Amino acid sequence: VYDNSTNTELIKRIQGARVVVTKEISVTAELLSQFPDTVKLIVEAGTGYNNIDLNAAKAKGITVCNIPAYSTERVAHTVIMMILNFASTMQKQISMLAKGDRSNFPKYFQVRL
Repeated sequence: VYDNSTNTELIKRIQGARVVVTKEISVTAELLSQFPDTVKLIVEAGTGYNNIDLNAAKAKGITVCNIPAYSTERVAHTVIMMILNFASTMQKQISMLAKGDRSNFPKYFQVRL
C-alpha cells in the first residue's frame, strides 16, 4: 500500500502483479501500455472509474471493476448533515466558537414549545 506514486514507481511496483488496486489515480492509455502482461484486473477502490482509460484496458486484456456501494452510508450521512447545516446557523456558530466569540449565544438555551 502506497500513499502516492509516480508513474515510474507504479510500474516498478506492479511488476509480476495480477491485480492492481487504485484510488483516484489517472490510468491513461500511455500508462496502461507500460503495465506488465501479468496484470489482468484493475480495481478502483471507489465508485467512479472515469480516471481509467477503459478502451485501453480492454485492448490490453485487463478487466476494470469498481466498488459501487463504496461509502454509501457515509455519503448519506454527510448529505443529511449538510442539509441540517444549511438550514441552520450551525457553521456560523462553530466558526464564532472557534474564535472564542460567544456573542451569538444566549445566556440560557431555550426552546419554545
